[in-house]
Amino acid sequence: MSDNLTLKRRRGIAALLTSKDITEAAKIANVSRDTIYRWLRDPVFNTALNEATKSSLENLSRRMLVLGDKAADTLEDALTYDIKAPAARVQAARAIVSAIPQLRELANLEDRITELEKAVQK
Repeated sequence: MSDNLTLKRRRGIAALLTSKDITEAAKIANVSRDTIYRWLRDPVFNTALNEATKSSLENLSRRMLVLGDKAADTLEDALTYDIKAPAARVQAARAIVSAIPQLRELANLEDRITELEKAVQK
């Protein structure tokens, strides 16, 4: 996160990353909704929020890849009718396997958008 942000703004970014909406983020960060909206109009805050969001997505993507190996094992167990693969595990494994390409595409789109924005600013 950007070093030129106050602690309160850094808490705001953390709250935005973990909250379902602006209202909840404002409560967690102990600021008003108007403050969050004002911060969102600030380019420095927005850049830091985008960097933090990208970092979170990259971390999630790495975790999903690790889970992907476990999911593949579970699906392999299910294919061999192994008792270690109950329906709930198989369903979770299928969800993980289908989510991985979506997360990778999201990360790729983010990179492509960033490159396009840089090209437009030149």
